[in-house]
Amino acid sequence: MISSKGWVQGYNTQLAVSADQVIVAVNVTDQPVDVGLLEPMMTAVQHVASALVGVRPHRVDPRIGTVLADAGYLSKHNIVCDGPDRLIAPGRARQSKPVDPHAPPPAKLTDPVGWMSARLRQPDTKTLYNQRGATVEPVNGHVKTIVGLRRFTCRGLQAAQTEATLAATALNIGKLIRHTVT
Repeated sequence: MISSKGWVQGYNTQLAVSADQVIVAVNVTDQPVDVGLLEPMMTAVQHVASALVGVRPHRVDPRIGTVLADAGYLSKHNIVCDGPDRLIAPGRARQSKPVDPHAPPPAKLTDPVGWMSARLRQPDTKTLYNQRGATVEPVNGHVKTIVGLRRFTCRGLQAAQTEATLAATALNIGKLIRHTVT
């Protein structure tokens, strides 16, 4: 995989995090780019939400809010595929095309990237998207800094997946303990 230090032997870790910074899903892959990983992560989150409803039907709201994804996930497919509502950052190069930010999505979505860019220029959706920096980014930082998972200690994709899942579980248990102890 390519990194800031050149090519390294490594993995790409994806985290799906709830608004209260609980890690809902984790996936480790050998795919160097994120674009093909959004739909499987959304499916994993929907599966977890459905499973939680079965365990605690009166305490869990199965509705998934808006998925907030960075520009690495931007593709026409990721904008229009089935799943929860989503906001995907268009990146700087994609924002040059003028689109009316208050226009509803076209009946035939011929330019999903332009439509997403226009959506993100609306004040309410811009505010919503800015919450991404306060939800998933601190969790990424905790995984690297508090847990110390900057590199995997095990070899192989399955072992790395297990290690990442263990790290996510440890963070979630710590959060649960901090929020239940009075």
